[in-house]
Amino acid sequence: YRGDLKLSPARLRLLEAMLLEAREAGVKVTAFIPPVHPALEKSESARALPRPTTAMEQVLRDAECRGLLRFVPTSEAAGYANDPALYYDAVHMMAGNGDRLLGRVYGAGQGTGCAV
Repeated sequence: YRGDLKLSPARLRLLEAMLLEAREAGVKVTAFIPPVHPALEKSESARALPRPTTAMEQVLRDAECRGLLRFVPTSEAAGYANDPALYYDAVHMMAGNGDRLLGRVYGAGQGTGCAV
């Protein structure tokens, strides 16, 4: 990762436009930041990750305050990110981990539909 890694203002404007359009259409958006593979999180090359992740979390919290989405923090959720065997690579999780994450975000057994 580059040391100057930061969020793209142009892409943030696109996100804002999409969220406004979704709200106007009556679509409810739930946002979360998925965890990365534990080895990536601990690696030296990932030192730049916390700053952009923190910045993105602030963007999502701000959007939530404005009624554009529901933000579910997942970084502290136990049980789904700590088994490296549940990842295909550094950022893509296998179905078992995905199921745990969706259970955390949408509440296991609630029966509500979602699109990812």
